[in-house]
Amino acid sequence: MSSLLSTTVDFLMYVIHLYSILIVVWCFMTWMPPRESGVYAEVFNSLRLLVEPYLNIFRNIIPSFGGIDISPIFAILVLEALQRFIIMIL
Repeated sequence: MSSLLSTTVDFLMYVIHLYSILIVVWCFMTWMPPRESGVYAEVFNSLRLLVEPYLNIFRNIIPSFGGIDISPIFAILVLEALQRFIIMIL
């Protein structure tokens, strides 16, 4: 594998892993939504803009169970499967 391809794959793996972490952080942050403006509210809104579009794909497919949103679990599983697929084809 060439150095450029290796670097690109490593970067892609890093981005996928980072996005998975952002989803987990977002899940915890939704338990404590901001009450007023400030740094926490800015981080909350920025993270919402990054994570919600991807999670909405799964929310449209998977219903919540008893008011519990399980879409982040499936979203992370798909990201993990994507990582494994990339490793497998290379």
